[in-house]
Amino acid sequence: MKTFIFDLDGTLINSLGDLTDSLNYALSTIHVQPLAEEDVQEMVGNGVGKLVSRALSKREVTTDESAILACFKQHYMNHCTLRTFAYDGMRETLTELKQRGCQLAVLSNKFQPAVSAICAKLFPNLFDLALGESPEIPKKPAPDGVLYAMEKLRAIPAETLYVGDSDVDILTGANAGIEVASVTWGFKSKAFLLEHGATRLIDHPTALLDFVK
Repeated sequence: MKTFIFDLDGTLINSLGDLTDSLNYALSTIHVQPLAEEDVQEMVGNGVGKLVSRALSKREVTTDESAILACFKQHYMNHCTLRTFAYDGMRETLTELKQRGCQLAVLSNKFQPAVSAICAKLFPNLFDLALGESPEIPKKPAPDGVLYAMEKLRAIPAETLYVGDSDVDILTGANAGIEVASVTWGFKSKAFLLEHGATRLIDHPTALLDFVK
């Protein structure tokens, strides 16, 4: 492989602490009881709009979701790297991939400003492209983001690997017609990934080096 496209949350970073804190802050503005990180872990993967919707549904609250979402986004932008960290070995592996001449991109369902801020803080100068949710590109598992990244990087399917931690990522890669490596250190279990069609599992970031051609 010459091009690696990564999911962000649960793949490159553990962001549950900051996501939970910002979600609970937004919920507190309407006097809703906070959620545990374990609850939030089950809700992520489809963008922050869906995260807020799932949180309100879990607490059986009916309210203006747009106001809660706006509150969440504002708080998260100011706190998105306080308790978020790169998984062990990830920076070193990305650095090695770059040194071997690979192209690296991020494709996340997280909103674009947060993706940009997190990548700049935790992975400075490592990614050629970092894409988040935007009106122009449908969210994963639609293949549009992968295809857009490949076009920008002039990558070809046979030499591109999509790396993610969820069923959404498995579908994204399949829809884009490229190989997927599912990581076992993320937000979903190995059993869950296999049940949802994972064909290549990796247990540590350094395993990505085996894909380099």
